[in-house]
Amino acid sequence: MSLKQNLHNLKDIDYLIVTPSSLLQAATKLADHRYQVDGINIKVITLNQIYEEFSSGKQDIVAIRNFVKYIYDNASSEDNRIKYLCLFGDTSYDYKDRISNNNNMD
Repeated sequence: MSLKQNLHNLKDIDYLIVTPSSLLQAATKLADHRYQVDGINIKVITLNQIYEEFSSGKQDIVAIRNFVKYIYDNASSEDNRIKYLCLFGDTSYDYKDRISNNNNMD
């Protein structure tokens, strides 16, 4: 996939949905609903996009924290800071691969 992305250009997001690629369609449907009901600025970002830009492509949960903090810290004003975060999906994270049949979703 050679799509050019730049998550560092995102600003003034009210609601951020972070999702694994496999749940992107459902997350986008939720985002569309929230936009229609609330009219807020909402973005859906995949885990792979975050990993690419905030952890050199490596699956690292700290990248999610760093990305959300970046969005929060770089809003154009205090009133425009991120207000809602949805971590979409259900998974566990075993970075040492110690749990058999674990489903690290990415």
